[in-house]
Amino acid sequence: MQYCAKGSDFNRYVELFDEQDNLLGSLDYPKWYSSKAVITMANGDVYNITCSNGWTQSIQIVKNDAVIAELKFSWTMNITLNIGSNLYDIRRPFFKRNYTVLTGQDTEIAKVTPYFLFSKLSSDFDIEINDNYKEQVDSTIALFLIYCVNYMRLRHGKAS
Repeated sequence: MQYCAKGSDFNRYVELFDEQDNLLGSLDYPKWYSSKAVITMANGDVYNITCSNGWTQSIQIVKNDAVIAELKFSWTMNITLNIGSNLYDIRRPFFKRNYTVLTGQDTEIAKVTPYFLFSKLSSDFDIEINDNYKEQVDSTIALFLIYCVNYMRLRHGKAS
């Protein structure tokens, strides 16, 4: 499964599209450099993204007070994505611009590739989901992965 996301307004607003160019949802930041965001799906479902502690070591996507997924940062910069009871690692190879989501056995389940566009001063994203994991990584999680990539790029000061 492949998705395409298009950012605007310095990536404060990102829309997610499927392979047929159908709008699936959007990611909206209330202000610049905010760690909070809102995901609104095409069917009207709304998810909030918040930091669960003051050190931003844990970021959660929440719907109706239920945690859907959680991103955890360790002091050694290991990044873990928890979806339900499944744990995944997020890695970025040093000389590549893509971010990969891996199982504990290093099976790639998703890859997010950002493309910075100077003409828009925003990024577009290509998201590839392994067909064996498309139930765990739906369009809501794909938007959360875009949030994670934006957060990591901001945290590390990278434009790529």
